[in-house]
Amino acid sequence: MRLWDMHSPQPLSDSIPLISHAKEVVAIKFSPDSRWLATGGKDGTVHVYDLAQSNPVSSLIQFLGHADGAISLDFSPDNRWLASGSEDRTARLYDMASSDPAIDPIILRGHLRSILSLDFSPDGHWLATGGNEGIVFLWDMTSSNPTGNPRRLPGKNKIWQVTFSPDSKTLATANQDGITRLWLPTTQDLIDLACVNTGRNMTLAEWQQVLPDQLYRKTCPQWPEGR
Repeated sequence: MRLWDMHSPQPLSDSIPLISHAKEVVAIKFSPDSRWLATGGKDGTVHVYDLAQSNPVSSLIQFLGHADGAISLDFSPDNRWLASGSEDRTARLYDMASSDPAIDPIILRGHLRSILSLDFSPDGHWLATGGNEGIVFLWDMTSSNPTGNPRRLPGKNKIWQVTFSPDSKTLATANQDGITRLWLPTTQDLIDLACVNTGRNMTLAEWQQVLPDQLYRKTCPQWPEGR
């Protein structure tokens, strides 16, 4: 891994070699404020460099928690959180504002296979993780416990990429079946969309499938019972 100084008179000849992973480097991400550079390796480690230091290599923070390849990375818009997704089926949240970000990460569990992609919404509300099993999880970053009750967007095909729109209102997924899907991530948006598309209230069975962690209520209060 190398850093290239694009302000150098010869940017393609001057570079800073970074500390190597034991296996391939498969993910890389700058923080929004350009302070941090994170790299993810097939060896399960994440390397983070502080680019505010004169020698980024000396500032290396190494995260060792993943049991398998760290293949997806993203920073939260406020630069506080680094998220890593792994072939070990977990995502981890590292608090970059702490004195030692490598200590006690928040572990997000629920995927059945590798997490191939993840993305923070620009407003910082959600972290989306896309799995090899075809499910997207939405983790609420405004909650005191982001691990609790994630929203689930069900699917049947491998999800290669997840990304939020700049206004944070829409999530797009790139799927193995060749279809790109658009999702509205907030609960109320999903309910409103169901009302428009179905022309009736959700049944109890439908509610429990989509929103299993919430008490059942009429989804379309403007319509009477039985519709």
